[in-house]
Amino acid sequence: MEISALERGVHRLFAINLVAEDIAAFTQETYTDDDEVEWPLKSALGAQYLDHDFVEVFPISNLDGYGMVNYLVEGNGISTDQVEPLRAQLENLTGYVLIVSSAAFSGAAQTITPRAPLRHIATFSETPIDMTALPLDSDAAAPYSGVPTASPNTPPNGRAGGSLIVVGLAVLVGLVLWWALR
Repeated sequence: MEISALERGVHRLFAINLVAEDIAAFTQETYTDDDEVEWPLKSALGAQYLDHDFVEVFPISNLDGYGMVNYLVEGNGISTDQVEPLRAQLENLTGYVLIVSSAAFSGAAQTITPRAPLRHIATFSETPIDMTALPLDSDAAAPYSGVPTASPNTPPNGRAGGSLIVVGLAVLVGLVLWWALR
């Protein structure tokens, strides 16, 4: 699977063919005596770079009453058009699953080569948010074409608040001196 450096909003779903007792060892990063990181999940993905903050591993039973389809659509922004053709397969998943989002690769282009105990189920793309704005028809939204004027609160020299700072500092110094000499 090719991962582009520009990839965003893609989620890859894998089944994990391990018993519950082996999941912790599979998902934990450990360090060797040489300070090398050993991470069986990363190795099984065949990834060169993987950020664990954007990797989800959980038992399907966590979604009882909610379902994987709802989790993908509502929790991850995947369109129902992508999920519906796989509904039966997604509803029949058991055991543990892995979801790897694009952010897990942190913009590092690479080729991943998943192997056992991982089984690729599907790759989904988030539904882009519609950012089109409605046209503003109000006169208040029209560009201002008049002559700019100075704000009534700004002194002509443009140093708004400068004299207030000097007065404030003088009061502060006076209070410190009064307190020190009493």
